[in-house]
Amino acid sequence: MTDHVGPDSAMPDSGGRADDASPQSQGPWASALRQLLSDRIALACIGVLSLFALVAAAAPYLAPYDPFLAQPGKSLLPPGPEHLFGTDLIGRDVLSRVVYGARLSLVIGFVSVGISAAVGVVLGLVAGYYGRLADAVIMRFVDMLMAFPGILLALTIVAMLGPGLTNVMIAVGIGGIANYVRLVRGSVLSIKQQPYIEAVRSVGAGDLRIMFRHVLPNALPPVLVLVSMSYGWALLSAAGLSFLGLGAEPPTVEWGSMLNDARALLRVAPWAAVFPGLAIMCVVLASNLLGESLRDSLDPQQRSR
Repeated sequence: MTDHVGPDSAMPDSGGRADDASPQSQGPWASALRQLLSDRIALACIGVLSLFALVAAAAPYLAPYDPFLAQPGKSLLPPGPEHLFGTDLIGRDVLSRVVYGARLSLVIGFVSVGISAAVGVVLGLVAGYYGRLADAVIMRFVDMLMAFPGILLALTIVAMLGPGLTNVMIAVGIGGIANYVRLVRGSVLSIKQQPYIEAVRSVGAGDLRIMFRHVLPNALPPVLVLVSMSYGWALLSAAGLSFLGLGAEPPTVEWGSMLNDARALLRVAPWAAVFPGLAIMCVVLASNLLGESLRDSLDPQQRSR
């Protein structure tokens, strides 16, 4: 018996050629990737997210002006050839601030989702695999988290920890843990009943080896979908907390704080709020649509509906 036992090992030999490119002859991940790359919406979403990541990485080279440079003589200039996105109340270039804001806003989303996924996957894996007392304790903790709406829970945690970007990322990360725990627990409850898990256990594999080498890899597809779809929620929640004055503090540039600065200017200079708002909308929409495409690619039954 080989070292790795999984559901793919039970697939019958199709008798086809080794270079056969049909989906039946490919592994599940290769088939999912092939379907994802054939989806125009998914490719467009990947392009949008890649563009924003590139803009964030190259911000010092792409921004036409210093995002912190105040020019009172150029206050509230509308979009034009000199300032493509206009200027804000103290004459700062909105385009430069949107470009620099991408660096912090995208990182906040990644860190928040990383906290949610790392903690939620481990807790869900333990609850689903061991059951009984571990399951009861972990799921009561999840019930407590789910008693509050996500943004309200994040707001409560920030109120306890104090304002600041670090606390915002922790709060948003904690707010998303419950979804990962429930998703992984449900998958593990189904996977651990499969015959190949019993086969691995019969050859003396320990619990940790079974959990992380055989159970977790087969529970990952729905987790990847949730990561993509929750990234938009995390970025939007962090921007909302910054909009309320609990996140980034001046002179830090972040999309949510830019909206907070511009809310008093909606009548006289709407561009100061429109462009950072559009940036948030594009990233959130792209991540959600990419999550739906991932779901369809990783679940053939869902794709056929």
